Amino acid sequence: MSYQPGVYKKQGSNKLVLKAGTGLIQVGEDFDIDDTVVCIGGGSAANPVASASTSKNFMEFRFSHTGASGDIRGLYLRTYYAGGGGGESARIFSTIQANCGTARGAHISLNFDGGFCSGLATALSGTIHIPNTGAVTGNIAAIEAQAYCDAGDDDDVTVPTEHGLIRCTISGDSGNVASFINILHVDVAAGCVGNKAAKLAVCNADVTGGGGAASGGLHVRVEGTNYWIPLYAE
Repeated sequence: MSYQPGVYKKQGSNKLVLKAGTGLIQVGEDFDIDDTVVCIGGGSAANPVASASTSKNFMEFRFSHTGASGDIRGLYLRTYYAGGGGGESARIFSTIQANCGTARGAHISLNFDGGFCSGLATALSGTIHIPNTGAVTGNIAAIEAQAYCDAGDDDDVTVPTEHGLIRCTISGDSGNVASFINILHVDVAAGCVGNKAAKLAVCNADVTGGGGAASGGLHVRVEGTNYWIPLYAE
């Protein structure tokens, strides 16, 4: 694939346009190709930037933080909603238009390559800030998992047996997966209302079968103590 890039300033405007093939990066007060874009973009819903190449990235940036302290972010997005409307600071959307093997809306990873973290290391964090200015209304959560069923006849869709709002897997080297034993790790502030049994909705049987015929269990760690959540076969 080859491009013939061109850079130009639109006459009578403060826009700077960089054009490469069907892609376009445009900085200015409006956007001509797709009316939904305000400042920077490429392609449109009817005419997206396309490529038939395999194992390529439409956009790629690689950074390195070489400082001894401080935090650096590869990308920072923040949106202020000051007029009554809402939205998202980032909307990532994958659309499957032909049969494929594996696809995700987003894939976020963290790995270790010669160093470790003395504190928290997560592949994904979701934080909701609770204001101290009064009662919070609506439905709030740090993370939401949603399955949205498109409109249509009830018999138009067959959901596969392997489905759920959340899928948990522990994979990789067969000799090392045994060291990762916690399915859930819960830390709750001391002042949180309710006891542990209420928080975890624990039933009155343990995994060994006492008080009930539990056939398995999930190992969890709550406030520094190990527990089992019993599982019962259908």
